[in-house]
Amino acid sequence: TNNIYAQIGLILLIGLAVAQLVSFWLFSGERSTVVAQTRGQVLVERLADAVRRLEADAPGQRAASLAALQNGELRAALIAPEQVAVHPARGLLSAALADQLGTEREVRSSGGPGMGGGNGMRAGGGRHDNPPGRPASPRQLDVRLADGQWVRFTVERDSEAPGLPRDFYLRLAL
Repeated sequence: TNNIYAQIGLILLIGLAVAQLVSFWLFSGERSTVVAQTRGQVLVERLADAVRRLEADAPGQRAASLAALQNGELRAALIAPEQVAVHPARGLLSAALADQLGTEREVRSSGGPGMGGGNGMRAGGGRHDNPPGRPASPRQLDVRLADGQWVRFTVERDSEAPGLPRDFYLRLAL
């Protein structure tokens, strides 16, 4: 009878461990999706703010605004019409930018017609085309301002979602 209790205990322990692993796997996938969507929304808000700022300036006075937009994650530069990417950005990026700005903007992508596809707002993080261990490549988006001037935004994408805190793993094990 002790052997039967040990077997039942082992089966319950294995079942609990499998349930925890499946739960952790589902949690990780959902977390990556939420992080990617949040980063995408932040990107759209930053792009909309940058477009508003540039449109508020007179065309000859945009240098100061462009300098203020430069940081490690987002860079902006005025470009000539012949430098504009040929592929329209697909997905929700154009629509989300239009929602933020109140009017439709022409948005092009140098990454091909699929760039910005899927949910269209991924700024990195979550799932993307880069193999693990490789840094993410920048994404370039060309946006036409209300006066017809094109601006190229270069967005450095994060390679992955931030790691979970150590106490999470301890709690999971308990």
